[in-house]
Amino acid sequence: ELSTAEASSVVPICLKAGEFFVFHSRVIHGSAINASAAPRLGLGLRYCSNQTKIISPEPACVQIIGADSKGLNKIHDAPTEE
Repeated sequence: ELSTAEASSVVPICLKAGEFFVFHSRVIHGSAINASAAPRLGLGLRYCSNQTKIISPEPACVQIIGADSKGLNKIHDAPTEE
């Protein structure tokens, strides 16, 4: 349940099939039920510098550019086309 102040600041974003939008992970967000037969997909990404140690039981780090000069995290290979 949103407060009156929160409800007054809601901004609807209407997207067509195949479109997407990007927002900060701390933004409160939601959507109506998916009434189509197609799945709705989501993808969460985070950027960290090579000086950041990821504290997690099994971090999933994929290096996009540069080198892991600090060796702080286990770097996974980037996915390839299947």
